[in-house]
Amino acid sequence: FGSRNPLQTAMFLLGVYVSCFCAACAVSSVRLLTPAFLQNEEDTTEHYSLQQADFVPGVEETCNQPSNSTLKFLHISKTGGTAIEEWGRKHGQFWGRYWNYCLKRYHGDTSGNTLVRVKEVVENEPHHAPPHYFARNPYEGYSTFTVVRDPYRRIISEFRCPYAGYCGRIISDALWLCEERAQDRRLALRKEADVHKLNLWIQAALQSDESERRSHLIAQKEYVFNFEGERMVPFSRVLRYENLESDFATLVEKFGLQFTPLLDVNVEPETAMMTFSIDDLTDTSRRLVEKTYSDDFNLFGYEKLTRAQGLMSWFHS
Repeated sequence: FGSRNPLQTAMFLLGVYVSCFCAACAVSSVRLLTPAFLQNEEDTTEHYSLQQADFVPGVEETCNQPSNSTLKFLHISKTGGTAIEEWGRKHGQFWGRYWNYCLKRYHGDTSGNTLVRVKEVVENEPHHAPPHYFARNPYEGYSTFTVVRDPYRRIISEFRCPYAGYCGRIISDALWLCEERAQDRRLALRKEADVHKLNLWIQAALQSDESERRSHLIAQKEYVFNFEGERMVPFSRVLRYENLESDFATLVEKFGLQFTPLLDVNVEPETAMMTFSIDDLTDTSRRLVEKTYSDDFNLFGYEKLTRAQGLMSWFHS
């Protein structure tokens, strides 16, 4: 401490101590004010995983390049869309969440009777928003395509979704079925999910106010037809999940892209939940799915089981 006298030395050490103490308090305060999911390293990674694709190198240049020969993907949830987005990025295409940076430049529509849903979807998951949810169609001038799926199997897949399904990481319909947000307990509840919980979740989610349902429960017809009923996606570019590999190969080759097999990108530990089939749906759940997604059954050629069962009963009576 050089030529400092004892008093100066004591004052210097006291100053150092006070500075260190204040710094420690500041760090503690920041941690106390930080949301719980950001304090947990694992949860931070999970929360960010849905947002990290909002900006990728090169995407900004594509925001204002409408071209009738350029494909754009309308991502209906639980129809193999993530695999398609990853395929697109590998082949130089910005599809779905990899085009969110551009989609977020558009605002939600201010008309219609589903304003709550429109605002929620456009702001938080624009890649899952149908074109007419935006004030101006961001896909105008592009050649859009989408994938549809059997409504029964889609809703079962929604239940198992690790993001928006039963006890999902980030968002979920029928929240009252899983109010526990602690990571370990939430995962345990997912693994314990059974047929009873499946049907409870489906009935609670589909009986909620339509205007407040999140993006994962939007009817598939909304991606193909606008509010006025006008077709927005040609029949030839509405692919079927059941034939996804072959339908997708035909489409991309038609647009001059070299097809390579789609990869299974949704296999992860959190999906360690028992699998379910249509046979696990109660009659109440089936009828609710058929009522909610009646147009999806009719427009895309999927059979309503309760109707088929009714015809069989009549035939054998």
